[in-house]
Amino acid sequence: MLIQLVATETAHQICGNALEMETSCYISGQAAGEPGRVIVNNARWSRGTVAFQGDLGLYRQYLVNHEVGHGLGYAAHEPCSVDGGIAPIMMQQTLSLSNDELHRIDPNEVYPTDGKKCAPNGWPFPLGPQDRAAAPTQKAR
Repeated sequence: MLIQLVATETAHQICGNALEMETSCYISGQAAGEPGRVIVNNARWSRGTVAFQGDLGLYRQYLVNHEVGHGLGYAAHEPCSVDGGIAPIMMQQTLSLSNDELHRIDPNEVYPTDGKKCAPNGWPFPLGPQDRAAAPTQKAR
């Protein structure tokens, strides 16, 4: 797996821009033996996102861990399961920590309109290897 830091326009070209927002993505290898690529949007890497309340280091940890998670086979996004709890790493934390807001952004995603909002999180299992609170539906691989 390769990790590439790219300009916003390049990220839009590679990842698509259906949401018209600065996002990153994972692209699987296109040919046999070719590694997958994590495409990191430089604007997000440099500025972070409002949801992380200025903690750029934690946001960068989240960004890489989330996209590498897709590369490891965790294709599905995760909603906030516990109001006020730690966000699962596969939640789209770049866009919001609120299920309601994520549902408004993309109603076809997994986010219910249930009023739950999580705290930012940059790690797959922030409370340790047995942590199911931050990743309720992800199965260990």
